[in-house]
Amino acid sequence: MALGANRSLTRRARVANTARLSSAERIKQGYERFPYPGNDLAALIEGKGSLPALPWMQGIGRPGCLKPQRVLVAGCGTGVEAFLMRRWLPQAEIVAMDFSPRSIALARQLEKKAKVGRPITFLVGDLTDARLATKIGRDFD
Repeated sequence: MALGANRSLTRRARVANTARLSSAERIKQGYERFPYPGNDLAALIEGKGSLPALPWMQGIGRPGCLKPQRVLVAGCGTGVEAFLMRRWLPQAEIVAMDFSPRSIALARQLEKKAKVGRPITFLVGDLTDARLATKIGRDFD
């Protein structure tokens, strides 16, 4: 069998296997293959081309507001929001969680390179897990 035909069979087998997955599992596979928003340290940490801050994030810790002591960043991907939170809330405990092990691994690598201050707790987890509160705690601000 020719090499091209063999690749075609392999691709068809992957497509067939993917079709049997739930949409949640297909989404998870997509994020495993392509972690979001990526791993360019300059873009993510130094603000060169990074995602703009979300309005709700800009409102946290403003004068007259209590500063959060414990923050959950759910669906953190490679850690952009968690790094921004660390910058804005240097004393807070930040727990960042994503269902993609690859994204969490990249976030941990970026954290080491970026030296963002107090460590961020990066965890692999699923927000739909009924035992989530026992794993990460319940009290977030």
